[in-house]
Amino acid sequence: DFQKEMSNMQLFADMYCHRRGVSPDVKVVVPELIPQLSTRHMIIMEWIEGTKLTDICMSCDNDQSSSEVEENLALVKEAIEMTLSQLLTTGLVHSDPHTGNLLKVKRPSTTNGKKKNKPELG
Repeated sequence: DFQKEMSNMQLFADMYCHRRGVSPDVKVVVPELIPQLSTRHMIIMEWIEGTKLTDICMSCDNDQSSSEVEENLALVKEAIEMTLSQLLTTGLVHSDPHTGNLLKVKRPSTTNGKKKNKPELG
């Protein structure tokens, strides 16, 4: 029965979602649950495009590959800090943090009126 899991997903999003979460320490891209399509036996949620933090462009030149590794390591560090915040501050913890659930996503952000893609955890 996925009713409890859907409830926990909604609670996690309410706390940590970059769009509406109330946590001052943790802001991540959380897929939106689609309750009108979900049932006790199936959960339907928004699809999030992203890349695994373990995926590195092996065909890229060394500078580009090195830059990607640094970016991914910074996101891994951020994920560790977020997990500690979940454990120590709120007590609400994502308990399935495998590489399929932790993605690097590009979310548009604005700096000085210019849009740029900012890597985020999703």
